[in-house]
Amino acid sequence: MHSICRIKSWQVYDKPLSKAHETQQPRKNIPKPHERYFAIMDMLKKCDYNSSSNRLCREVGFHIEDTQMLKLNAEILTQPQIQTGQNCEANVRIGRIPLDGHLFTPRPISALAIAYFGTDAARKENLLKEFRTTLLNVMNNYHVDVKSEGHNVSPTNDQITGYFSTMSERKCQFVICIMDGKSEDDLKQLKAYIKDCGTIKYGVMTQCVLLSKIAANRSLTGYCENLIRKINYKNSGINTKVNLNEALKYKKSQTDSYMFFGADVIHPTNVTRQHPSIAGKLFL
Repeated sequence: MHSICRIKSWQVYDKPLSKAHETQQPRKNIPKPHERYFAIMDMLKKCDYNSSSNRLCREVGFHIEDTQMLKLNAEILTQPQIQTGQNCEANVRIGRIPLDGHLFTPRPISALAIAYFGTDAARKENLLKEFRTTLLNVMNNYHVDVKSEGHNVSPTNDQITGYFSTMSERKCQFVICIMDGKSEDDLKQLKAYIKDCGTIKYGVMTQCVLLSKIAANRSLTGYCENLIRKINYKNSGINTKVNLNEALKYKKSQTDSYMFFGADVIHPTNVTRQHPSIAGKLFL
C-alpha cells in the first residue's frame, strides 16, 4: 500500500499565540551597548579584511582600519512633538500615531461621491449603507465637512468613463470607489481603469476600497478612521505635524542645521516573530 502526500507551500502563521505557547517562546534580550560593541569588534577580527588572503580587498586596494571604531561628536536632540491638532499632542504607540478624533488641518469636501462599482448592489445594499453611514459619521467626528451622494456604477469601461465624465462636469471633488469583483484580476483591472479614467483623464480625486475588506473588517469604525487619513492627505489636508520648537529650543547657534527623519515601515504580520519589519523608505 502506498500513500501519496503533497507538500504545500509554507504559510505565515499570523494568529495570536496562546498564553501557553507564549511561555514556551525563548526570550531574547536586547544586547547592552558594550555587548553590541564587543560583538561587532569580534566579528571584524574574524573577517580579517587586511589579511593577505583577502583577494578582494587587496585587488581593490582597500585597507580597513579595524582596530577601533570611529569617534564622532554628537548631540542627542529633544524628541520632536507630533501634533494631531493645534493643541493636541499625539501619543505614539509602538510606531503608530492614533489620531484620537483629531486632524491637524482637516480639509472640507464640497462634493463627495461614494460609488459602488459592481453588479450586485441590491444584495449588498445593507453593507453599503452601513459603510457609508459609518464613514460619514467618522468624517463628522474628525471635523471633515462633506456634502455627499451615493451612486451605483456598472464596472464596464463605458459606464465608468461616462460616470467620471458626469462627475467632472458636476465639479465633484472626490469619489470613494467601492470595488466589488469575482476575482483578484478583475479588481486589479477595475482599479487601474478607475485611476486612469477618473484621476488622470478627468482630474477627479479617487480613493479605492475593496468591498470584501469592508465585509471582513471587525471594526468598521477603525477601518474608516484609517481611510480618513488617506482621504484628507489626498485632499491637501494635514493629518499630523511635527512641532520642532521644543527640539530646537536649545540649539547652539542660529546657523546650526538639523535633520529629522523617519521610516515607512512594512509589517508582514501583526504577531510573527520570525519575519522582521522592513523599513521601506526614508523621508529626509
